[in-house]
Amino acid sequence: RLNMDNAFRKVLTPLEKIELSQIRLVAVIELKNKTIAMVEEASGKGYEVGVGTFIGKNGGRISKIQSDRIVVSEPVRDFKGKLSERIEEIKLHKN
Repeated sequence: RLNMDNAFRKVLTPLEKIELSQIRLVAVIELKNKTIAMVEEASGKGYEVGVGTFIGKNGGRISKIQSDRIVVSEPVRDFKGKLSERIEEIKLHKN
């Protein structure tokens, strides 16, 4: 089965236009049937995100939300062009 997710996506969300390093995790909310997270960009604008949300400039996607962090997996190519996955974490920002 061909993954066509990216083939039809032309418009990037605001969260896909900024580096992961510029995104702060400010809250994790555990609901009955899912967990969501609140993130904030440098300007202070907030977004609600969940597992599967595209985030960051490198085509990353949230793969897991834990009580103190979100885990983002990004596709990366090595020098031979082989595709693999890089895992990045954004830890909960404590004031």
